[in-house]
Amino acid sequence: MRAVKERYPALTGVRAFGAIAVFFDHFPPWPHWHAIINVMAFFYVLSGFLIVRLYHEQARLTRAWLSKYFINRFARIYPVYFLLLTVAVCLQRDFSLPVLASNYTLTHALFYRSTLIIQPSWSLTVEECFYALAPLFMILARRAGFAAAFTLAAALLGAALAISTLDIRLLHTPAFVLSTTFFGHFAEFFAGVYLALYVTRLERTGSLAA
Repeated sequence: MRAVKERYPALTGVRAFGAIAVFFDHFPPWPHWHAIINVMAFFYVLSGFLIVRLYHEQARLTRAWLSKYFINRFARIYPVYFLLLTVAVCLQRDFSLPVLASNYTLTHALFYRSTLIIQPSWSLTVEECFYALAPLFMILARRAGFAAAFTLAAALLGAALAISTLDIRLLHTPAFVLSTTFFGHFAEFFAGVYLALYVTRLERTGSLAA
């Protein structure tokens, strides 16, 4: 896998604004105050756009490519999360092994009423699910078009909703699936995916300067 350019300077300010909004939404300066925009939806759209812009042309279902891709994704999120989570665990010191395992593996937000040691980290589970599925979506979009990839994601939502009727902690209820998991938020990611594919198509036809 050739080196990819990870940074988009034009988006740095936008991402910083989003990060500030997330911070104040979880730690409001006044009681009962919350951001009036859906900040997480913004980040999901941005993630969909950036991942496809970076990797769409080179995505392969090979061990070599996938290993480098997942190492890159791991390095972007997990080290800082691991550090913050470890600090939180050391400060509170009262978590069971299952709680620690689910939080350290970022699977906690797939299970109903999981203990979230860092409350906003549920969104990282959503991001990680997208990262895991993105190579398949990108290859399908490249070979069969955006609609085929979107249809697969919609089918995964249907499967998640079916599991949610089994009355188990995994996915648990349709409301939980739609509000807290990647499957319920896939359309937001795919808004970014579509935009990235559209920009790529414009570049190919010469309608947009590279």
